[in-house]
Amino acid sequence: MVSERDSNQMTMNSRNQNKSSDPHSPVNNNQAVDVSEWEIVESIKPYLFTEAAMKIKEEELNSTISKLEKKISSLKESLANEESQKLKYCAQTEKISVLEHQLAAANEKLKMVDLSSLEIRRKYEDQKRIVSKLEDQLLEAGQLFEGERLRAQGLYKLM
Repeated sequence: MVSERDSNQMTMNSRNQNKSSDPHSPVNNNQAVDVSEWEIVESIKPYLFTEAAMKIKEEELNSTISKLEKKISSLKESLANEESQKLKYCAQTEKISVLEHQLAAANEKLKMVDLSSLEIRRKYEDQKRIVSKLEDQLLEAGQLFEGERLRAQGLYKLM
């Protein structure tokens, strides 16, 4: 294989040969080097291999780009799903907060109802005691009335 230095020398010689055909060229025909086709092919082989390597590298890079684009697309979908889940979570959190407030309000109402119920029950028991006392007093008054009536009848008969 021709080294890079040799390749450069051949290229220079080729240029010099081309210039030697030019009558105005500072290089005369005696300095021109004869370059065969084989030498020319050998001199450009590194560039051909470099181009082939670049082509392979380009294909590898294109493949990597394609994989990365797919990964980006997948990540975008995941992000969209996460955003959707986040919105659902926020909505559910807000709904839970509203329901907790409603529950607290309902518990307060229940306490008020319980207190009211206890108050009503206490008043009922008080009224029941009063009714019982009044019934007892009425019964006593009825017995007194009956006794007085019997006494009055007995006195009336005696008269």
